[in-house]
Amino acid sequence: MRLLVCGLILFGQTCAFAQEPLTAFRLVPDKAIKVSPLHLLNFYPTIELSYEQKVFTRFTTQFEMGFVLDYPSSVDESFQNKRGVKIKLEGRYYFTSSPDRERIYYTAFEPYFNAINFDRNRVFTECFDLECNHRFTREYAYKTRYREQGINLKAGIVRYLGRAIFLDFNSGLSLRHVDYDSPNTGSRSVIDDMWPSFQIPNENDRLALSPNMGFRLGYRFR
Repeated sequence: MRLLVCGLILFGQTCAFAQEPLTAFRLVPDKAIKVSPLHLLNFYPTIELSYEQKVFTRFTTQFEMGFVLDYPSSVDESFQNKRGVKIKLEGRYYFTSSPDRERIYYTAFEPYFNAINFDRNRVFTECFDLECNHRFTREYAYKTRYREQGINLKAGIVRYLGRAIFLDFNSGLSLRHVDYDSPNTGSRSVIDDMWPSFQIPNENDRLALSPNMGFRLGYRFR
């Protein structure tokens, strides 16, 4: 009899431990689609869609692709005919949920690649002489290739608005390698020499560590 009681207790505890991950991590999306509306406000405005797939109880993968749109920029109209793609592949680990079972937190590792081309128009103020006492302006039109690849390290939160619709927020750090390929005009711009830090975007080739933030609206399939 004692052996039967001990067996029932052990079976009950085993079932409880087996059900705990399902309860604690039921907010992890099995399958989900997302849209990133804030990327439409990017300097290279983009429609970005992503798909998240559960692999294990706490681990998911996410694939995201964005298509660059060409419409006038309020920041600088000298960038025309923008086109290209942005690709991201994310591994995500969910580690805890809120007591009210409406929020769950995660960390993520995300390599990405951006390939964008555009037409560039620039007006340079140049000099006839070395002392630059006599100046003139010249306009250049040329094509530019912009390539960026890097890694995003992120921490985020998924907040459910109902049974299926949720918000996905994240922030973190990016290690970025940026490469611009454009013809050398061989000109000297007095304006660029005076204000190098105000160039938007920064078209210098570089390796940089910078913050990142993201927001997505998602729908979970059960």
